[in-house]
Amino acid sequence: MVIYTSMKSNTNKAFNELMAEYDEKEFRPFGRYDEELDRISVFTVDCSYTEEHVIDYFTLYRRNHVDELEYVGFGLEGVSSYVEPKRIEDILNNIIELMATNPNGAGLPS
Repeated sequence: MVIYTSMKSNTNKAFNELMAEYDEKEFRPFGRYDEELDRISVFTVDCSYTEEHVIDYFTLYRRNHVDELEYVGFGLEGVSSYVEPKRIEDILNNIIELMATNPNGAGLPS
C-alpha cells in the first residue's frame, strides 16, 4: 500500500478513510511519501520505534522495547533531489512488493 501525505491537505482524514477498509487487527507493510518533508517512509511492523540516522538522507527505524535489535522500517530524505516525482509511487510499490515476497517478512536485517 502506498500513501501520499501533505500538510496542505487534510492528511488525517485521508489516512483514516484509507485505513477504514482494513481490519483493525490486520497490519500490512506500507510506504508513504510526505511531500512537505520530501521523505519516503516504509513501515514493516506496527510498533513504536526510534529513528537512527545512518547518513544524511537515510534513516533506519529501530523497534522500541525489545531485547534484541530489530529494524522495522526506514526513511529516505530529500527524495525529489534524486528521484523524479512521477517515479515515487513506482518505487514505493516495488519496495512493498519486495517486502511481501521476502521469506523473512520485512526484508530488513535483524
